[in-house]
Amino acid sequence: MPGQFDVVVHNASYADVVHHDGKLRHSRWQEHNQAVLSSLSYTAPGGLTAALVSTDVLDAADPKSRRAMAHLADLLGAARLPGGSLRNVAGCDSPVDLLLLRRRPDGQPRGGARFEASVQLLLDDVPVRQSEYFQDRPGDMLGRPVIKPMPWGPPRMTIQPDVVPLNQDLRTTLTQVVRNAIGWGLTAHPRTNIPDNGPDAQSRPEARRRGPGSTPGGPPASWSGSDRGRAPARPPSPSETPGTDHPGPQL
Repeated sequence: MPGQFDVVVHNASYADVVHHDGKLRHSRWQEHNQAVLSSLSYTAPGGLTAALVSTDVLDAADPKSRRAMAHLADLLGAARLPGGSLRNVAGCDSPVDLLLLRRRPDGQPRGGARFEASVQLLLDDVPVRQSEYFQDRPGDMLGRPVIKPMPWGPPRMTIQPDVVPLNQDLRTTLTQVVRNAIGWGLTAHPRTNIPDNGPDAQSRPEARRRGPGSTPGGPPASWSGSDRGRAPARPPSPSETPGTDHPGPQL
């Protein structure tokens, strides 16, 4: 029955594969959108959906599917994994997005991070589309966006891995996602009272701090893959360590 699971995890098919055929790519985009919406429909109000999907889900120009997702759930956060994270096949591996959504109980206002829109940018003089989520939080791309020549077709954007190990970088990102969810009051606990001063759907999430080269408002309209500064991964700070005042992740 719909709405019966507290947590739904979906690993979409072919999420990390480059489709050089435009029809296949469009078909995959439709399939992944439907898979996320289906997963949300089976998630209980206040429950969580985790989906590993193609970057087209957030980056595509058409926002209709993302609007449908935002009607059902709040985006707690996302992490864009580098190309080759799940498989390493020359010329065929692609970045993937880990989406973490909370199914919104009836009657609660929208909250969480913005993700419905995407914009077109220039990366090393090549036009690419980028989700507004990663515009607001470029640090949640776990690597450097670069243009990669392809053996077939035009160059494509990919995420080049950092020198920081992926498991450390992912842990840092997910720690911040949990902190944001707690701060927004969007944890998995059922809530009957919503604070009057809680953030609405247009609130920006707290951005991860970056080293030189990062900007609070996201990358400029013209990117350069060589100037994307990146701070080293860090262990959890004392404020992130479970204790009497901070019970730890509630997800």
